[in-house]
Amino acid sequence: MTVGERIKSKRERMDLQQKDLARLAELSASFVSDVENGKKNISLPSLEKIAKVLGCTSAELLGGENVSNAIPDDLLEHLELLKLRPELKALLKTGSKVTKKDIEFVIEYLKFKDK
Repeated sequence: MTVGERIKSKRERMDLQQKDLARLAELSASFVSDVENGKKNISLPSLEKIAKVLGCTSAELLGGENVSNAIPDDLLEHLELLKLRPELKALLKTGSKVTKKDIEFVIEYLKFKDK
């Protein structure tokens, strides 16, 4: 089953029309239709919007429990933390400008601060 087929199946079980899902997820109805019919690929941000509306995770839409089970627990914890702490996400986005030495400095500073 494809991502689009999973979205369609979940949407139909919730008795939602494509246009309703699109409106709630702040996407266009034509985009939702194209994704469900395999005409377009979906980005992770759009997938997350749809998953939120459908009351599931993006991992479920990507492939069910098999996908989430394939992700190590510590990585899932970090991903959840990024959802809860937007400032950490912003920090990671600056990552390409940060050297390994900078990261080590910040880690040591935080360890010292917590003492």
